Amino acid sequence: MTKVDPSSASDPVGEALASNAPGSHDHLELVLQHLPANVWTTDHNFRVTSCLGGGLASVGVDATNLIGASLEERLLGHPRHDEIISLHRRAMEGETLVFESKWSDRALYVRMQPLRDAMGKTIGCIGMTFDITDQKRAEKRYRELFERNLAGVFRSTVSGNLLECNEAFVQMFGYSSPQAMMTELNVSSNTRQLYWSTSDRDDVIDSLRKRGELRNFEIRLRTCDGRMVWGLLNETLVPNEGDDILEGTIIDITARKLAEQRIEYQTFHDALTDLPNRFLFNDRLRVALAHARRHRGSVAVMFLDLDHFKLINDTMAHSAGDELLRSVSERLSACIRPEDTVARLGGDEFVFIFSDIHQTAASATIAQKIIDAIRRPFVIHGRELYMTASIGIAVAPHDGNDAETLVKNADSAMFRAKEAGRDNFQFHTHAAQLRAETRLTTETALRHALDRQEFFLVYQPQVEIDSGKITGFEALLRWQRPGHGVIAPDDFIPLAEETGAIVAVGEWVLRSACAQLQEWQRLQPDLRMAINISPRQFQQDDLTRIVEDALEEHDLDPSTIEIEITESLSMGESDLTIGRLSHFRSIGLRIALDDFGTGYSSLGRLRYLPIDSIKIDRTFVADLREHGPEHRIVQAIITMARSLDLRVIAEGVETEDQQTILQNLGCNELQGFIFSKPLPRDEATLLLM
Repeated sequence: MTKVDPSSASDPVGEALASNAPGSHDHLELVLQHLPANVWTTDHNFRVTSCLGGGLASVGVDATNLIGASLEERLLGHPRHDEIISLHRRAMEGETLVFESKWSDRALYVRMQPLRDAMGKTIGCIGMTFDITDQKRAEKRYRELFERNLAGVFRSTVSGNLLECNEAFVQMFGYSSPQAMMTELNVSSNTRQLYWSTSDRDDVIDSLRKRGELRNFEIRLRTCDGRMVWGLLNETLVPNEGDDILEGTIIDITARKLAEQRIEYQTFHDALTDLPNRFLFNDRLRVALAHARRHRGSVAVMFLDLDHFKLINDTMAHSAGDELLRSVSERLSACIRPEDTVARLGGDEFVFIFSDIHQTAASATIAQKIIDAIRRPFVIHGRELYMTASIGIAVAPHDGNDAETLVKNADSAMFRAKEAGRDNFQFHTHAAQLRAETRLTTETALRHALDRQEFFLVYQPQVEIDSGKITGFEALLRWQRPGHGVIAPDDFIPLAEETGAIVAVGEWVLRSACAQLQEWQRLQPDLRMAINISPRQFQQDDLTRIVEDALEEHDLDPSTIEIEITESLSMGESDLTIGRLSHFRSIGLRIALDDFGTGYSSLGRLRYLPIDSIKIDRTFVADLREHGPEHRIVQAIITMARSLDLRVIAEGVETEDQQTILQNLGCNELQGFIFSKPLPRDEATLLLM
């Protein structure tokens, strides 16, 4: 450190040192020597009169060499020469100045003010210089981290003024630069309205005042163009005189929130139609029922099933079925109010929720509107399709107070609509519920009947009309249901058809009848067996193989087996029907057309069907008498059959008069006659002995 003569009036620092008590001078000199700053004085001529401390060592300046030197000379060549000299003049004129300056590659902090003597007269300048290079580098690194941070970083006042933010924060809100953002916000005073769009912002501020910070707080934000985005906020409240400061970071999590919303949407909506699915439907129904209970209101639930939808998937591509379901969904949505719900449960089943429906007539009006909407033609894959729907209606609280009961009862009513011919709606009734429960119980028992060996066969003899000889039997299915006795075919065959159980049951009938015929042919080698094939069974891809396996297993001549199909089945899918019947004929099987006259046969097509015989339905035989209307019908059937070289079998013959009339008309065989009821196996066996 350089010392100045204490007696010199131009050395106030020296005077200050000289005025200290003994020993203080050396101590003060030692302290100043280790300061990271320089304290210096200059006179009116900018000559350095004192310089204490080590603050200039970092820029290569020896304080000793500065004493007596002129600043104007030492600063020659410095880019800020004129500015620094001007600042000295201003300091000597009475200003206190603070500024930063560069020396070589170092950054200096400078503070200067007037130097006055004991009388208050300005005699020069006194100043302090700090080397702040490391601080400026740290600030630069911090600024780089601030600007380059992928998270939005900001500082603002609680009242709404944005003080500072980085580029990520700006981009999140759609501004061109931090300056543009802060200018607009601070001018319009809408900062809080922009980046705090939630209504509970005051609660957030209160929480910050209590806790000091918020961590991982999700909040909705509004951009400069009005879009809504989501941010993950970490925020700290910094106490400050007047208006406290908010400092924080925010990360744009819009993509994540949208993904979560998509997942949530997919969880509660049908992927094909975008309608609410079963989960959302059940939730909304529970809410609607709770509201109805509080306000003594009502809720109508409608269960809709498309009629014969399976035919679309069977005859066209599944993509056509999907397109049809989407089109149906659009029409159904157009039929309801915004506060109502239509949902897809799966397949072609849809359900509705209608709140505040107080009259039955209102439910009926809505249901009819929906049915009419479905009746309008659909254009699917360039083809015009016509659909109908069956609807069941249940209304709370009369038909149930909970979601499960209402849906079950609406479903039950929908089945009544199916039974009533489809393309209509039905309300739930307790009698219908009982029938539905009975049907469900029967269906369950039916599915186990085959495994439990509850089925058995009875046999209806077929008699040659001229000789009275038994030519064969028709195998007929019966069900011995425990606790219910013997169930007639009309009471379970349609259900077996609908549920698909008939496929396995039909195969059992085929194999059992073939086994019985093999046994009886030991008594009468030319005996025939007629076996019914149901429409559902007829569509089996492997039906031909099953029939051939049964014949081979029991070593039967195919000509002794007669396959019976219904009249309605014969008018079904042309290629499948004719192709399969032709194959049966080619291997020697006989084909009979059952229930003739009760369906909708095309007589023109009948001549092309590969059949051997027709069976006159018992409804025409029961009232058969000379010159009656049934007589003319039967006569016409027999005449037509003979012209086509077909054998004729009359069903349900019970009297000699009926036999005589049929014989005179040219009927070949009778089924029934003295055997008015089908016979058990043992009784049928006795007839052959």
